[in-house]
Amino acid sequence: MNGIENWKGILSSFGFMFTAPSREIFLRISSAWALVPGRRTITRVYQVAEPLRARAHDAYHRFFREGAWSMSELWRIAAVLLLASFCRRGLVSLLLDDTLLRK
Repeated sequence: MNGIENWKGILSSFGFMFTAPSREIFLRISSAWALVPGRRTITRVYQVAEPLRARAHDAYHRFFREGAWSMSELWRIAAVLLLASFCRRGLVSLLLDDTLLRK
């Protein structure tokens, strides 16, 4: 497998969380986020994700504002994938840093 196929495989693990239109936006946002230089704002990500402007800019903002998906579930799946890849057995020690957490 090459890098692009691996990337698509990882993203497809999250596909069940989204409707078909949202899944397409998720795939484009995730890929564009990885590629865009500098600050990763929705506007900048949109420019990379939709070079032909086939989908409206607002759709990308709505994905976060009104999407029917769960950030907690997305992070749970990411954690499962990471553990399956890097720690197949044994205990996992987590070190957390709340430096940027508003108190």
